[in-house]
Amino acid sequence: MVLDYLWGHPTEVFISTLGSADMELRFSRTRLVQIGVMAAPVLSLSAEVLRSSGLEIVGSGTGNAPPAEVLARQLGRVLDLLADGGLRLEVSRVPLTRVRDVWDLDQRGRRTVLVP
Repeated sequence: MVLDYLWGHPTEVFISTLGSADMELRFSRTRLVQIGVMAAPVLSLSAEVLRSSGLEIVGSGTGNAPPAEVLARQLGRVLDLLADGGLRLEVSRVPLTRVRDVWDLDQRGRRTVLVP
């Protein structure tokens, strides 16, 4: 996952590195979360790179946030679960140097936190 505060040319350069011109089958996915436009409000996107990269682009901003009442209700549920002990999160702390070892592990119900 890439959090993109720049957009514009820097993002174009990044996206261009994701594609491949060969016909080799591979599976990879990169989620680009577009947050800001510090470099430019638009970019040019190659269809070939989009088709060959597994790139997913999503936006994050106030336009896709739930209404305040929904957020308050959800936060209330989380706080109730915490207070009742009904919310647990299994975490495995793994050194960043082992990222290759844990990248593709089954993480259902667990979260891996990479630490320096």
